[in-house]
Order: sequence, then structure tokens, then C-alpha cells
Amino acid sequence: MIFVDSSVLLDVMGSSGQQSAWSIEMFLGVEAPVINHVVLAEVSGRFDGAQALLDAVNDLQVDVLPLDHDIAHRAGRAFRSYRQKGGPRQTILPDFLIGAHAEQLGIPLLTRDTRRFRGHFPDLSLIIPEKTDD
Repeated sequence: MIFVDSSVLLDVMGSSGQQSAWSIEMFLGVEAPVINHVVLAEVSGRFDGAQALLDAVNDLQVDVLPLDHDIAHRAGRAFRSYRQKGGPRQTILPDFLIGAHAEQLGIPLLTRDTRRFRGHFPDLSLIIPEKTDD
């Protein structure tokens, strides 16, 4: 099982370019991809309705896992640490909810966006491109 970040899922759902090629290649190698409702919300803008979104996720054989209180708490603590280190408030919580969820499950996160995950979830295993924007 591997947690798939929205950056990768968006690529798989139709982006193009070198980064998209990496995302698609990596995604195709995942046996049991999972996301949560945060990722679902982040990719939903590509779809006219909720059913079209769910159909696309089902076609990709991605399981959507629910968040729980422990995940929300861990994400909130990571976000607080981020703010205390001078992180701007305009950055909202989604990446922290995604990182906390993958961390709690003890599974790797497939992502192209590493900055917040590395800095605030040091025990989280990341699957990332060789060259990142860090």
C-alpha cells in the first residue's frame, strides 16, 4: 500500500510533461494506491460532479481512506510547528493532513511536493523524483 499525493494523482488524471511522466510511471507500479478525502478534494476541480470524480478514482483502483482524530491531531501539531518556524499562514492544512495520514498508516507517500513532508514528518518515507523543487 502506498499513499498517493494529489500532485501525483493530478498528473495521472491528465497532466503532461516530464514530471507527469515520472508520476504516471511510479503510479503504475503501485499495487494498492490509497488517498484520503483531502486528496479527493484537491483533485475534484477537474471534474464536473462528484460521481465523475468517484468514477475516475475507481477506474484507477484507488482506495479512499477516512481520516480520524489521531490524524487530525498530528496534522494540527505539524502545522503549528510549521507556523512557529515562520511558515506563512496562507499555507493551509492539506499537506499536513496527507502527511499525518501516511505517517499513521506507516506507508510511503508518493509525491512531487517534498518540502513540508520532509520538514514536518521526518519519519515518513517519501517516494520522490530524483530532482525536486527543494
